[in-house]
Amino acid sequence: MWGSFIGDCWEEQSLKWFWLEECLDGDNLLVSASHEAILRRVAETVLSRAKVHLSTKVTSIRSITTEGVDPIVQVRAEDSRFEFDEVVITVPLGCLKREEPIVIPPMPPNLRQAIMNASYGSLEKVYISFPVDFWTETTCRGQSCDIEARATKSSSSTFIHFLQPQYVPRHQKSWKIEAVFLPSLGERDGQAQAALLFYLYGPCATYVTSLVRGLLPTSTEYFERLVGFFRPYYGRLPNYSADRPDCVPTAVLATDWQNDDWAGNGSYTNFKVSEHIQHSEGEVMLDEGIRTMRFGIPGRGIWFAGEHTAPFVALGTSTGAYWSGESTAVRILAANGLLQETSR
Repeated sequence: MWGSFIGDCWEEQSLKWFWLEECLDGDNLLVSASHEAILRRVAETVLSRAKVHLSTKVTSIRSITTEGVDPIVQVRAEDSRFEFDEVVITVPLGCLKREEPIVIPPMPPNLRQAIMNASYGSLEKVYISFPVDFWTETTCRGQSCDIEARATKSSSSTFIHFLQPQYVPRHQKSWKIEAVFLPSLGERDGQAQAALLFYLYGPCATYVTSLVRGLLPTSTEYFERLVGFFRPYYGRLPNYSADRPDCVPTAVLATDWQNDDWAGNGSYTNFKVSEHIQHSEGEVMLDEGIRTMRFGIPGRGIWFAGEHTAPFVALGTSTGAYWSGESTAVRILAANGLLQETSR
């Protein structure tokens, strides 16, 4: 469970910086339908009051500073150039590690080191939909069901863990895999979906994504390869029978963040034990590194936001990414003497 939480093999994580991974006390809420309405609401102000350039790859961000004059920040794309007073860089941590976009002049050494010291996870998700949620008691439809499985199942279950199962085919390794029952998450709002959400990380995630790389998600081969991998897992759920139409998947979709350049080839920040991390002044303090990224380069008009700059309680989460944007906006207003005026 910890591996799917941090998006990497837990054996490689730093126990010393374990507290940076413990975030968002309380219920971990999931949206049972989709994030469409949330994203539309968040983007509403931007789309109505700003000029948005889509499909425009930024290649470099250059600060032009002159003594006694406010800095000018030039943002260069592949076929255009823009000038701003302030720029907020929100690209994923994985992109910053590759120096994409290039920052000119180079980032201060402590900022560059902070970016390299934080590690980047490899969480992947696979959604598998069915005609009905056959694994609950209410969908047996009078057919013969596994009485023992039904008796041991809790109606409030939301998660299931497969701990290195030995019932997978010989050619397929038995990895730890976590699944979420989406129907149990939508009972209150009527958005329940007959689907399973599988969480993958590490070598397992790399293997599963390799099965369908280059295939169209709408293709038969894509469907059959993913269903073939996960059938030994969902086939262990209560009421499953290979002969029942209700137990045959209707759709499947997998993420592939680790091979997506725009996602920084990963998922979100975590903190591994890294023997290669060196610091000329002594011990590396990863929490100070987060603060350094959070601070940005205000003297050059460059700021950072994203889950890797979030408050410690929300590092690595979409909530943290949102909070970081708010915090950065407040700091920009304060730096320009506009905070008091804005708060009235």
